[in-house]
Amino acid sequence: MSISTVSNVEGGEAVGHPIQWSQSAEAVGAGATVIFRQACQLLGPNRTLIFDGVDQFRAKLEQISVRLVHGVRIVVERVSEETLDQALRTCIVFSPAKRVWIDRSMNSAIITLEPHIVHESISRALIIEILIRISEVPGHTYQTVFGCGATRFGSPRVRSKEGDQGIKDVNRLGGPPNIWPNLMCEIGYEESLPQLRLDAKWWLVASSGQTKMVLLVHATGHLSSLRLEQWEIGPSPPRAPHHSPVIIPLCTNVLDIDAAGTVTPAGARLTIPYRSLFDNPHPNQRDIILTSQHLTKLALYLSPGFF
Repeated sequence: MSISTVSNVEGGEAVGHPIQWSQSAEAVGAGATVIFRQACQLLGPNRTLIFDGVDQFRAKLEQISVRLVHGVRIVVERVSEETLDQALRTCIVFSPAKRVWIDRSMNSAIITLEPHIVHESISRALIIEILIRISEVPGHTYQTVFGCGATRFGSPRVRSKEGDQGIKDVNRLGGPPNIWPNLMCEIGYEESLPQLRLDAKWWLVASSGQTKMVLLVHATGHLSSLRLEQWEIGPSPPRAPHHSPVIIPLCTNVLDIDAAGTVTPAGARLTIPYRSLFDNPHPNQRDIILTSQHLTKLALYLSPGFF
């Protein structure tokens, strides 16, 4: 069985060079690096900085901040994780609103600067809605899972990433401190959907499937609508009878919500399988469902301040 690092969001045939879906650190690392490289290429040279010292780096970020309205992603080349963290600690203005994605094999990082309150508000509102639905399951409360916010996950000093909001089964808390979240949310405001989709693919591939689901929320310009995409690992369409299955990151659900709270397709719902949030079965287990009514209320909650 193999996994491809590239998939069609509409569920078409996987493309790209597959790697083995296994516990091999080399195989997982190769796939994660391919996705990181694609993310860098997508941003292009106009969004790329060469790290040339802490002071110079801080000055460049300050120049960017002058014209920063919504958010921006920047590729930083020729920098180690330790040096980048040291430099970012000096940029106090960005401390509460930055996300870091690092790949040591490329000696590069991608920094997302999101100063707008919309970014934080959407991710928190979505996680709270999921926690409410979890607490409705008999034998469960909001304390059955652990929120991990923008924690950095991955392999320290190798590759790692900070998401927007995550959920981890409390049973994982006794393991290694950097154990992966079960579910991760990534929010994009004035970012392209292809960028967000690479975020989703990285979590699913780099975690070797320990992260079971990624929810993407893309806020359009002027926040006139939200697009929500649900990403999971799954088999690609069969290519030929004699070929082994290819396991790829797949978009399994897409829905849109406008400023009036109308969900498209009509009646669409977000279903999170119980096994995506919890590692062990429970006598009362059931899937977590956000109905179209729940999603409408979520949009209308956000709309007074943002739409």
